[in-house]
Amino acid sequence: MSNSIVIGISNSTTRFEFYPRWVLGNDLHIQIVLLAAHLSTEHLLSTCDALVLTGGTDLHPASYQSNRLTYPHAPKDGWDEPRDYFEQNLFRKAMELQIPVLAICRGLQLVNVTMGGSLIPDLEEVGKNNHRRSEMGDRVHSIQISLGTQLFALAGTQETIINSAHHQAVDRLADDFMISALSEDDVIEALEWKEREKHTPLLAVQWHPERTDSSHSESLSCAIRNWLLQQARLHHAQRKIQ
Repeated sequence: MSNSIVIGISNSTTRFEFYPRWVLGNDLHIQIVLLAAHLSTEHLLSTCDALVLTGGTDLHPASYQSNRLTYPHAPKDGWDEPRDYFEQNLFRKAMELQIPVLAICRGLQLVNVTMGGSLIPDLEEVGKNNHRRSEMGDRVHSIQISLGTQLFALAGTQETIINSAHHQAVDRLADDFMISALSEDDVIEALEWKEREKHTPLLAVQWHPERTDSSHSESLSCAIRNWLLQQARLHHAQRKIQ
């Protein structure tokens, strides 16, 4: 087995290039595997040491038991149900194989609905702030991080500034999860397992660490990337001795 760790990244038609660039950095011992429904690459997950579930278009409402297909900022070109199905299967398989998972934006929403949670179709419609990307780029706002969480251990602070580019968010939190960060208008910005020792390693964030500066060793983006690579190396080492 190669000494390189292998990171599987789910395909997205929205700013995908940021993900592999961020994961790779300047590390020559990382390989990227593209996981995409249209390429039928689900079988490649078993070769990976970690999985990144990326952002992108809204999940189909049926994935969280809703029949409401008309709501503000719904996808103009429709949903991508094959991707929904594919990525939910990836997440289930990752749990089965104990492969670490980093879920970003849509990825956070996907893991929540896969585990039985639901989504708010549009934040502004229910009186929340505008969290959408603007013409100038991602918005920014502060979050409050819960003490004692995995995210707090990475951030080292209870309050920080993150970027924002979404209009949906978690509504009903799946039973197995706990909230690890909230925005000032009480939107769920990060979640993790209530009982981490019983599950595959997971970090799920609503923002986009791959689109923020990770060059500074003290940045949260850098800490999240380091967590991903550390978990991947642990998984890789475990595979080598099996």
